[in-house]
Amino acid sequence: MTDTQKVWGWQVAAYLFLAGVGAGAYLTGFVVSQVVPELAILLRIGILLGAPLVIIGIIFLVIDLGKKARALLVFSQPGTSWIARGTIIITAFVILDLIYLGTLIWPFTVIAGAPGLQLALGIITALFAVLTLLYTGMVLGTAKSIAFWDPWFLPGLFLVSGISTGAMCLTLYLSIYGFSAGQVLEQPLMLLGRYDTFIILVEALIIAFYLVKMYQRSDARSSARVVTQGNLAPHFWAGVVLAGLVVPFAVEMYLTSLPATATAAMLVLTLAAGIIGLIGGFMLRYLVIAGGASLALNVRGIPVPVPRTSKIADYRQFTL
Repeated sequence: MTDTQKVWGWQVAAYLFLAGVGAGAYLTGFVVSQVVPELAILLRIGILLGAPLVIIGIIFLVIDLGKKARALLVFSQPGTSWIARGTIIITAFVILDLIYLGTLIWPFTVIAGAPGLQLALGIITALFAVLTLLYTGMVLGTAKSIAFWDPWFLPGLFLVSGISTGAMCLTLYLSIYGFSAGQVLEQPLMLLGRYDTFIILVEALIIAFYLVKMYQRSDARSSARVVTQGNLAPHFWAGVVLAGLVVPFAVEMYLTSLPATATAAMLVLTLAAGIIGLIGGFMLRYLVIAGGASLALNVRGIPVPVPRTSKIADYRQFTL
């Protein structure tokens, strides 16, 4: 006997989504700037977006906790709780990103004159960005009673999805800037498009393998069916597959065939693809959470649902 997970709702999905987008935007900007130094603008945008998006996500988490005064419990027991470990990781990323942002503002621009120090700061921040992306999957995977939240697949899936949505967020920012300033930054838009098409393919493969694996497991099969064939199926096929994968991939592939003079079309397409793709990224996390079904306790052959108490208690149960 299983039941759809109802304790964690859309606020937690928003928290995981925004944390992933913020960390993914910074990581994408940092990696691209190291490979193509003349596109350092992407790193600056990633730094600008990283911490604020994560902070907004944390606000959603605090709201979902119910009792705001008890929100500091998420820092307790870091030795056994992934909630606590993840909160520390995310806090470290936010602080590092804000420090990096400070290096772009006088008088802290002196650090920019020390390339080695600035690179070290960038690498450390990138490491915590990766840990933030992995954590958003690990925190679900530690729920032993929900087989659909697989601890082996979710960290990798949320890592790749976070990188993809981070790239989409950068694209969306550049598109809005292009409309407002009347200047199209073609090179970064085209490069982000090629970069993201590869990431989307990897993400699609992981989702496919993930669902196949869930269908093969008797304790997770009902959740997979609810997501792909049941009442959540329209959200999955329209939200995750179409909006999160097909539309961004098709648009980004089409952009490579546009002539350099088609700047208006490029801005419209990248703006639309960025918005739709980000909606798909949110839907992925929402469906993973909503589709999670608790295993029933078997009491003398009679299935009894796992009892639920408070939000805080549910957060504290996700321990190793």
